[in-house]
Amino acid sequence: MKKLKFIFCTIAMLSIASPLYSQTYYYDVLIRNKKSGKLIAHRSEERDKQTTFKITSEVETSMIFTITVSYILTNTYINGELEEAFIENLVNGRTESHSKVKRDKSGRYIVESEEGNNQFNQPVHYSIATMYFVEPINETQIFSEKYGVFCPLTQNSDGFYVIHLPNGNETRYRYEHGQCVEVQNDTRWAKVKFIRQQR
Repeated sequence: MKKLKFIFCTIAMLSIASPLYSQTYYYDVLIRNKKSGKLIAHRSEERDKQTTFKITSEVETSMIFTITVSYILTNTYINGELEEAFIENLVNGRTESHSKVKRDKSGRYIVESEEGNNQFNQPVHYSIATMYFVEPINETQIFSEKYGVFCPLTQNSDGFYVIHLPNGNETRYRYEHGQCVEVQNDTRWAKVKFIRQQR
């Protein structure tokens, strides 16, 4: 009887802890049309109306010398609004940039970033992390976790969107049937493509 109770409690605890729904997408990273790494985009829906996003990538390329870039972005949304975010970019094992976004009890966002600190009250419904999972139909701005600001978003044609970043660069997204299948990103050292794998 005790064994049955233990099994029941274990199953109950696992069912509470496990997400209601999750998605994971895999992207090949191309630099100069050569496969140089991978990106993994993960989303999970929890039972308390909480959604978590995690974007990670590992890229290695050779120019004058070998460059290894690691990237991690994590977001937490509650009831469809961003609660907190963290992003870190490492080059050859050293932090090149990082930022943190946290919403306080009054609903105000506090941004701590190498790009500059910032505070604002406007709720965040769409950000860079969500672009891998949700086509931003009818949206005109997207929140950048890195810069801590809303960036203009334009739609060039059906399924093609461009985010205009504060540093003058652009990130381009292509969607097919509502799914993000390709991302093109300008960096200071190369143009990078992320091509979604067919699984």
